Amino acid sequence: MSLARMMLPPVVASGIMEYSARWENAGPPEIVFPKTPRLLSPHPIYRYMGERMNGTAQIEAAKAAGWRCFLRATKGRLIALDVFQARAGFDFRLHSGKAAEGWMEAIRATRRMPRFARGGEYSMRTLLAPVAHLSCLWFSGVESRRDYLAVLETDANSGRTHRSMTAADWEALVGGATLRAATLWPVAEEKARRLRASR
Repeated sequence: MSLARMMLPPVVASGIMEYSARWENAGPPEIVFPKTPRLLSPHPIYRYMGERMNGTAQIEAAKAAGWRCFLRATKGRLIALDVFQARAGFDFRLHSGKAAEGWMEAIRATRRMPRFARGGEYSMRTLLAPVAHLSCLWFSGVESRRDYLAVLETDANSGRTHRSMTAADWEALVGGATLRAATLWPVAEEKARRLRASR
């Protein structure tokens, strides 16, 4: 498989350039962007919010939520930048250090895997599942059975920054999390109601 080339929408790329220019005056001095930063590995962010709170989850129900790309600061530090549509322009979230380096290494390691050299295209996305506190790189092929996910995490013992997961694994894990959330949420609401009533 070959990675489908992703291009940021022009309005998003323009927003990033404006953000990096503003950062020079307001950001911490240890992170300085070049005048025209090069945007690396741009790809969409998808988010799954647990629409089906009955113990099941479908990866296809994840919805586009924004964009992620990587930039190199002038001193070589790798930055991951998330862009989300807001009411007035865009909201930005910046990640640096081990998190950004680990995510980029996960992208590179996955693209080197033999399974992705058999022909046919796949697309890359970041997939967030807040209900399970899970963040993955989602490599989606033309055939869903070829989907591959790299869980973005850091193991303090092994130093690994990611582990693999199939779409079925993801759906089982996130489905279990939605079931727990559905069980715990009414309990939390009842506690909050009692607390308000006691005041």
